[in-house]
Amino acid sequence: MTQQEITTSETVNNPTRHNYASTISESKQSNNHSNLGSTRIFFSRHRACFEAILYYYQSNGRLRRPDNVPLDIFLEEVRFFQLGPRAFAQIIESENLRKIKPKPMPKTRRHQLLWQHLQYPKSSILARVIYVVSMAITLLSSITLAIETLPSVNKDSSVVCYSETNLNDSVSLQFMAGCPKIFSTPPYFTIESICVSYFTIEFFLRLISTPSYKHFLLSFMTRVDILSIVLYYCIVAL
Repeated sequence: MTQQEITTSETVNNPTRHNYASTISESKQSNNHSNLGSTRIFFSRHRACFEAILYYYQSNGRLRRPDNVPLDIFLEEVRFFQLGPRAFAQIIESENLRKIKPKPMPKTRRHQLLWQHLQYPKSSILARVIYVVSMAITLLSSITLAIETLPSVNKDSSVVCYSETNLNDSVSLQFMAGCPKIFSTPPYFTIESICVSYFTIEFFLRLISTPSYKHFLLSFMTRVDILSIVLYYCIVAL
């Protein structure tokens, strides 16, 4: 940040120095810009910002950021001169800024890391990897379910359970006794089982690390996960 030496005797008239002497004195005492008996106060700060801050005092609380001053520099100067919450509230409103609410986190460090990796993909490289893997498994599960609904897939799996035998030049169909055991776990079902197993593990990891059981269990995505997992295990049990 480019800083310039500002002499307030050149920019601040006597009534302003008199009305806000306590504020200027506090800034001087905390930053050692001059001794209290001097008629001049020196600030090695941003000149354009200082003029806006000076106008804040002269106008009884109206603050506006100069167009040629970046927001981060202006905020730093407002914080330096200790303008207080009222000034920051004006900046938030005029700049259309949103207050970022702190993210709820678990109490223990171990649960915090686990929740962060599962819930916030941008928090770390590992969290991004977990997110990509979860999305890939979700896509694979959806494709598998779609393929299983195709008539050709269901037809092939049912016809294979029969074999043709030639007895006295006549063709007959003979049921294979070992067929139910061979095809009790088709490839698509195996893939779906692996995907649901991953979803189950991920769900319980989220459950044990969530900062709020109420918000977690009542969220829409959690309900969808619970429904899909329970439905799968019910089908397997039957």
